[in-house]
Amino acid sequence: MQAAGGTLDSKLQRAELQLRGAQTKISDFERLNDELRRSNADLTHQLERWQNLDTKGGEAAEKEHQKRVALEFELQELKETHESHLEEHTNLVEKLKNRYEKIKEKAATYEVCAFLLHQSNSSQS
Repeated sequence: MQAAGGTLDSKLQRAELQLRGAQTKISDFERLNDELRRSNADLTHQLERWQNLDTKGGEAAEKEHQKRVALEFELQELKETHESHLEEHTNLVEKLKNRYEKIKEKAATYEVCAFLLHQSNSSQS
């Protein structure tokens, strides 16, 4: 019976060692699980920060795009206004040239008339 008791003691010791080993493994797995949860939370926060940066960068790019479109539109309006003014000034210059030519012709006619009148007055005297 003593042999049976010794076998039972050794089996009990083995079972206790296995229990302690299993408890150690459970503790190790719980620590690893906690580390993985913290790491997962850190990565989630990092991902959120990156997504916020992407959103902010996207918003900034969208604002710049809208600004550029507005400036291009304003530039097109200014070009059209400039072309319109240029056409008006060109027409005005043409009108003034025509008036100048007419006045020049009238002045030449008056000079001829004045010359002839002077000639006529000189020959009558």
